[in-house]
Amino acid sequence: MATAVIMPRQGQSVESCIITKWNKQVGDSVAEGDVLFSYETDKASFEEEAKVAGTLLAILAEEGDDVPCLENVCVIGEPGEDVSEFSAAATVDGGETAPAAQEAPAQAEAAPVAAAATGSVQAGGRIKISPRAKGIAENQNLDIKKAVPTGPNGRIIERDILELSKLGAEAMASAATAVCASAGAAVPEAEYEDVALPNIRKVIARSMHASLSEMAQLTHSFSFDATQV
Repeated sequence: MATAVIMPRQGQSVESCIITKWNKQVGDSVAEGDVLFSYETDKASFEEEAKVAGTLLAILAEEGDDVPCLENVCVIGEPGEDVSEFSAAATVDGGETAPAAQEAPAQAEAAPVAAAATGSVQAGGRIKISPRAKGIAENQNLDIKKAVPTGPNGRIIERDILELSKLGAEAMASAATAVCASAGAAVPEAEYEDVALPNIRKVIARSMHASLSEMAQLTHSFSFDATQV
């Protein structure tokens, strides 16, 4: 029988945790005690071990996602079992709902190509995107509305943005070729790498901002002769 793995609550004040790394992928065999994924709160990092043995049937949150405590993160069971009951319905345009499903790798690769011809599937609605994918899109100035989501619950994830950037690079390369004739147009490589901030850094930033904006500020200035010092 399929079993859901939830995001643990590490303390009464912890509302959500960020997934930092997946150690297992869909289709991998899982034994009791295997580390499924690592995650962090605003104060510490943890590893979640499997409580049951079986096969990892579905991953419901990606690396970098901020997942509420006690929410389903993945599903372990036997191959072929239905996992739709463990994932919430995704909201689409017009307020309708569609069940989320874990696509096979081949289907995930084909989805961006098939959907690109029909335009954005997220236009006009609330776009669900992981923090890492959003950061890449902003740095590369990409329109996330044109991305084709392949993540859980209709979420745009990193691979979707990378596919979108490939389409943009191909367009620029073909335009440069038409203008420059035989001259090759090389796409410049990124000179930096985006690294997600640890959760504790976000908490520090919020606390510092709250200290500055919510508390009265008082500054004293004194002058003295320090010549002899």
